[in-house]
Amino acid sequence: MPNDCENFVIVYADEQTIQAIAEIGLRLPDLIKAHPLPEHLRMYDYALKDVGAGAIAFRITSAWGPLDDLFHLLVLEYPSIVFMKNEWCVEDGAAGVWVAERYGEGGETLLRVQSMHWDEGCLEEKAHRFRKAAVTQSP
Repeated sequence: MPNDCENFVIVYADEQTIQAIAEIGLRLPDLIKAHPLPEHLRMYDYALKDVGAGAIAFRITSAWGPLDDLFHLLVLEYPSIVFMKNEWCVEDGAAGVWVAERYGEGGETLLRVQSMHWDEGCLEEKAHRFRKAAVTQSP
C-alpha cells in the first residue's frame, strides 16, 4: 500500500480557465476510474476548497509523491494560468512546494517553475512531537 501524498493546490488564472479546471476536478473521480494511472501517479481523492472569478484552491490525495509533472502539463495547457502552487506532504515525512508563475519581461511572457523539498517527519514522529507535554506546577 502506498504512502499517501496530500497536494494542496492554488491556481490564479482568468475566469474561463478557472471554470475549466473546476469542471475537470468535478470529473476526476470518473476519469480516474475510466483511465487508471500508473501507481506513482495514482489519485485517490479530490476536494474543491474554494473557487472564485480568478482563483481556485483544491486538494488531491495521490500515491507516493506530489503530482508536479501533471501540474506542469496543466500550466502548459492553459497559458492564462499566471500562478500555480502545490504544497505537498507524504505520510513518510517528505514534503515540499512546487510553484509555476508567468511574468513579463521585455514585452514577452516567461514561465518560471521552481520546487523545493525537505523531510519534516513521518506521521508517527509528528504525533510524538505534538504529544501532550507533562505540566509541572511550581512550588
